[in-house]
Formats: sequence, structure tokens, C-alpha cells
Amino acid sequence: TQFGQRIAHGYFVLSAAAGLFVAVVGGVVHRFACRSMEGNPGRSRFLHLLVTCTAIAFVLTCATNLALMVVAWVTLGATMHQLLMFGGDAKVAWRAARRKFVAARLGELCLAGAVALLWWRCGSLDLATCMRVMPTLQHDALLPIARRLDITTR
Repeated sequence: TQFGQRIAHGYFVLSAAAGLFVAVVGGVVHRFACRSMEGNPGRSRFLHLLVTCTAIAFVLTCATNLALMVVAWVTLGATMHQLLMFGGDAKVAWRAARRKFVAARLGELCLAGAVALLWWRCGSLDLATCMRVMPTLQHDALLPIARRLDITTR
């Protein structure tokens, strides 16, 4: 439908803008890290993690396959956890990393559940296909689930 095509086009424009944003911010952070970690013995490992994190974030913004998005999201979370734990000795960093670890796993479960529901309803993991199919679907199939969760409109 035309509505689905407009949504898909809007997504791709947003994806390009987000990719540009990730590239610019990643470049600025990388340049800052290069300067501030001068002389640090772990500099090479940290910069490698930072570049990996930026590349994964770029893949996440450009992905059109929902399974790839989930894999990129999980990988980005694991890489960011390693960046948070890089210093290793600060108690504050450990606490923040532990909270982030729990929140990230919950977010990953929710994302995987949402992707599973989209695949179930659309029959595809391709984002453009889902956006094209969603407006044409009958939403009555979700009614039993909504009733069971008691979230139907009264």
C-alpha cells in the first residue's frame, strides 16, 4: 500500500541520518580517546573496542533485516559492557556495568519478543516487507492475547 511505502521511505531516510550521526559522534569520540589515552598500556585494546562499538552501531542503524538488528543490538550491548569494564578497578564503573548488564538483557528479551511477533504476523524478517504488510493485516488475531493480558478497550 502507499501508506506502507511512505513509512518505509521515512524509515530509510531516518536510517541514513542516524548512520551519519553515528559516524560523526564515533569519529569525535575516537579522536578524543586517542588523545586522552596517550601512554595508557591498554590504549590499543580500548580503541579497538571503541571502533568495534561504532561499527556495530552503524550496522544497527542501517540494518533492514530484523534478525540482524537483534544480533547487532546484543553485540553492541556486549561491546559496550566491555568498554564500561575497561578500567576494571573503579567500584562506580562496576556498579554501573552491573546495572547496565541487567537492563540490557531485559531490553534484548523485549526486542527479541517484538521481532518474533512481527515475524509471526508478517511472515518475514525484512523490515520493508513488514512495513508494507502491517497496514493490511487484520488485527483480530491479537485480540485473544490482549484479552488474556486484560489490555482490551472496554
